[in-house]
Amino acid sequence: WVLFIDADEVIDETLKASLLNWKHHTHEDIAAYWGLKRVHYFKGKRMRFSGLQSDVVIRLFHRSQRYAQREVHEKLDLLKPKPLCGILHHHTYLNAQHWEDKQRSYAAKSALDKNHSTGNLSFFHWVLKPSFRFIKHYILRGGVLDGRAGWSYSISMAKGVYWRYVEMQKLRTP
Repeated sequence: WVLFIDADEVIDETLKASLLNWKHHTHEDIAAYWGLKRVHYFKGKRMRFSGLQSDVVIRLFHRSQRYAQREVHEKLDLLKPKPLCGILHHHTYLNAQHWEDKQRSYAAKSALDKNHSTGNLSFFHWVLKPSFRFIKHYILRGGVLDGRAGWSYSISMAKGVYWRYVEMQKLRTP
């Protein structure tokens, strides 16, 4: 079994107890466990909305399972993993520069993942997709309720989408 936790994540006491209880049971016919809900912190504030309120990840899985081949945001493709109780506290960055560097790195990796499945870059990619990402996080997913942090987070998500297409354009330029 593999328990995968990022360096910027901390388990809470409920998750710790779930894991300790888990290891005393048999796990036949189970490939993975999910329910490791992540609570995100952005600019020192716990984010309760902004699209982060429903972030649940698979982080405990049988060693026979493999991540899908992707450059960024690795993912296990599993049907119906079993739930675990608890929270991963996700502290996403050290400072503003670290956050921007991380977003730019994700944009470059995402460009590699999506370059072959994306047609010609157009107004849709350069303007509408970043704008929709902002609207999605700030309005539709409640970022407005996270105050200044929600605004900043939503702006940074829109920038990340824009930077993806900047990186994609670099890949396509001889």
